[in-house]
Amino acid sequence: MVDPPKFGERKKKVILFSLDEIDILLNTSEKKLKNFLGISFFTGMRSTELLALKWDDVDFATDTVSITKLFLRVT
Repeated sequence: MVDPPKFGERKKKVILFSLDEIDILLNTSEKKLKNFLGISFFTGMRSTELLALKWDDVDFATDTVSITKLFLRVT
């Protein structure tokens, strides 16, 4: 069993990419990876949500993406 965090316990500091770093990554990536990274950086979707996306989930008329499933790898 996992112990819950203690009150006042510090969490690990998360270091985010700066906008300049994101710009470098997007400008030096190949098209498919560039699209994946762009959606990742600017939507907050989890990788399992991104990997499960289908074109039916994207609505260009309303500029929305519907998250309806997760990509789960079964071994």
